[in-house]
Amino acid sequence: MHRLRLTTLMLLSASVPTAVFGAALSKAAQGTIHTCQGWSGCTNETIDGRVYKVLRTAEMVVKVSMSTEGEYTRADVSITNNSSAQLEVSPAEFRVDVLTPRPRTLEYVEPASLRLPVVAASDEMKRGGGRRPAGRVMRSLPPKPEPDLAASGVRPDGAVEGKVFFERDRRAKTLNVVLPISGAVFAFPYQVQ
Repeated sequence: MHRLRLTTLMLLSASVPTAVFGAALSKAAQGTIHTCQGWSGCTNETIDGRVYKVLRTAEMVVKVSMSTEGEYTRADVSITNNSSAQLEVSPAEFRVDVLTPRPRTLEYVEPASLRLPVVAASDEMKRGGGRRPAGRVMRSLPPKPEPDLAASGVRPDGAVEGKVFFERDRRAKTLNVVLPISGAVFAFPYQVQ
């Protein structure tokens, strides 16, 4: 699995015209726009070995970690509701905008449509013919399941998390993850390594 380099881009660097960034956000902008930039209070957090960009507002905390998985762009998303009202989350409205070299939108892929590679068994299991080697106790826990993020309401003081898949553009250099959530838009720029 290739990782995207997590760099905070100051105004998406001089190589990305502000007009391109603004046009990419205006597609989803019906409410307040929160952009993950160094000056906006955006921070990084490592959770289960993944580096997340984190944006905090009075109403919610939104975390995003990007990677590629097979032929897809993957976003691991976590949303915590700090408001007194229910938040509406719809992953089908999320998208990834490629800003450079050629602007385009990577569309959301429904979980039922995914064609992900099969994960190989561990080397120890391969050597044992799929059985536990005699005289050895397996002490490792199975990997934590990574659920897909489903459309849902997030109650006050509640949270939701999961993975979301999008098309992949192998030539992309600069991406912007756009998450419309209950009238607000959260944007997370990434530089592809």
